[in-house]
Amino acid sequence: MFKEYINSLSIIANKIDENKLNKVINILKKSIKSKKIIFICGNGGSASLSEHALCDWTKRLYPNKKLKLFDLTSNKSLISAIANDISFDEIFSYQLNVYAEKKDICIFISSSGNSKNIIKGIKLAKKKGVKTIAITGFNGGIANKIADISIHFNTSTYEHHEDLAQIVMHYIYLRLK
Repeated sequence: MFKEYINSLSIIANKIDENKLNKVINILKKSIKSKKIIFICGNGGSASLSEHALCDWTKRLYPNKKLKLFDLTSNKSLISAIANDISFDEIFSYQLNVYAEKKDICIFISSSGNSKNIIKGIKLAKKKGVKTIAITGFNGGIANKIADISIHFNTSTYEHHEDLAQIVMHYIYLRLK
């Protein structure tokens, strides 16, 4: 079963659009150079991936690159306050409305691409002039259609999406060094 899993992961990975991936990397490089903020977020396992990216990119790129990376999933007190007092659907859009400025970037990680808080976050970000990047699985959902750039993994499992999103985040870090 393990080799079957790895083989299926490899088949999906080999279909990733490298041109889009390179475009994302170039956008992130420009953002870092111009000292813009990079936001990142997701739900569940995707929230763990965004936190992991924050850890890896911040620790491993500094001091050569002074990265401004903000994980919208990391402040559980703020998230729970927004979810309780406003709406769970607003946990990302609310924070982006407070913190984001024109030409910042936000990476949205979503297996389905259909989570309401992800969609609202993308829409708010675009309204503010924030460049949006979606990393999606399954059929890509709405996020795949409305984000400025979407890295999509054609998979029907959370496991493959999460594994590939982690690989892509590591690959991006290696290219940002």
